[in-house]
Parts: sequence; structure tokens; C-alpha cells
Amino acid sequence: MAEAARLKLEPIGKRVLSEEVLHALREAIIIGMYNPGQRLIEREVAQTLGVSQGPVREAFRKLEVEGLTQTFPHQGTYVVSLDDEDIHDILEVRTALERLATHTIIASENQLDITPLYELFQQMLDAAAINDHQTHIERDLAFHHKLCELSGNQRLIDVWGLMSGQFRMTLAVQVKVLPDALPEIAESHRMLLDAIVQKDVEAVNSFFVHNYTVFEPVKAYLRQRKASAKQEVGV
Repeated sequence: MAEAARLKLEPIGKRVLSEEVLHALREAIIIGMYNPGQRLIEREVAQTLGVSQGPVREAFRKLEVEGLTQTFPHQGTYVVSLDDEDIHDILEVRTALERLATHTIIASENQLDITPLYELFQQMLDAAAINDHQTHIERDLAFHHKLCELSGNQRLIDVWGLMSGQFRMTLAVQVKVLPDALPEIAESHRMLLDAIVQKDVEAVNSFFVHNYTVFEPVKAYLRQRKASAKQEVGV
């Protein structure tokens, strides 16, 4: 965390697309270059990246859709700040959706092609091997989105999509708190893939219990941070 705080955004050229600005800002938030609750000032970000304010403004809008920032009228754009209760609630919803999706896949009488899941799993492993936080998060989200798609339940897919920005933020917080845990997180998905192939409902449930408990250190960190903040203001 201390190393992340010392990092600085670097200019990435004047002829840059908004997607590249989005990528740079998303990575900055994920690795902790910006703190939760910190205000992002459009002009300052544009000057730092060496671009006009247009691509930055567009990136701000997309970051809000992804759930990484919040914009308040007449106040500005701020990095989202989640506490332990937020993480708990979001994980409950995500676990319920993805467990249902997996049970539906296992119960299906159709021969489903899960090759894309294996490909995304390998991409997670590759990203973890080089400590590429952003790619790991993107592949992790893509893996679980594909899991929901394979269920064939369109409403489940739609609800997961609506929540995906908040799912992304929980993963970003996890990376901040446990920056060295990427290999373990990536490898844990092998358990789910094996369970799907073997149609092992008990193993599926074990995976989701594990997936839930790995966030306990994250929630503990956020509880401690919340308690410290209350002490500072004398609450």
C-alpha cells in the first residue's frame, strides 16, 4: 500500500483515445494510487496524462458506470469508498447469483461448451504470474460473467451485469489489501472448473464458501480502517 501511494501517473501522449485514459485511471484506482473517497479533478488528471479534458471526462463517466467512482452535482467525482458491510452485502448477492448459475449448468441436460472458462482461467493465471492486477481483475470478471451466460438464465445474466461495477470494486479493494494473493485467487478457480466437469454440487458449494471467506482479511482491514476514522473524529 505504501508503494502504491508513492506511484505517480505518467503522461501517455496527446493523441490518446478515451479508452487508454480509462485504462490508466482504472489501473490507478485499482492499485491504490488514488485513495477511497479521494476527489478526481478533471483538469489535473488531463494535465498529468498530457491529454485534453474530453477523454478524461468520458473516462469519468465510464468509471462511474463500472462502479469505481461516484459523481455528485456541484461537488465533483470521487473514488468509491466501500466499507466492510458493503463488501459483505455485495459478496452475498454475487455468491447467490453465481452459485445459481453453476447449479443450473450442472443440472443442464445439454452438452455445454466450457472451453471459454478454461481460456479465461489460463489468462488469470498468466496475469497473476506477472502481477498484472488490472488484467487479472478483468479476466476474473469475464470468467464469472461467462459462467452466468452459460446458465442460459437471461434475467440472472442481466442482474449480474447491473452489479458488475460493484463486483469490480470489491476485487479492486481485494487487490489493494492482498496484492500478493493473485496466484492463489486465480488457482482457486480450478476447483470450480473441476466441480462443473464432474457435476459435483458439493464441490461447487465448497468453492463458493472458499470464495466468500477469502474476503475476510479484506473486511477485517476495512473494519479497522472505519474504526480508526471514527477515533480520529472523536466518534
